[in-house]
Amino acid sequence: MNLVLYQDFLRTRQEVFGGSTGTEFLLGRAANPALRNLGTEELAALFLELAEEDLHRATS
Repeated sequence: MNLVLYQDFLRTRQEVFGGSTGTEFLLGRAANPALRNLGTEELAALFLELAEEDLHRATS
């Protein structure tokens, strides 16, 4: 079940990512201009935080 939730997160468009999916974000195609100034570590932390929140909501 967790794998399905991860896949769903990666395929869902996220407003924070400028409407990009989690997969597009990981591939460096995030459309949100506000994210362009973030470093690699900050982007990774943001991604993991959003993924954790999404998975928590899905399993609650």
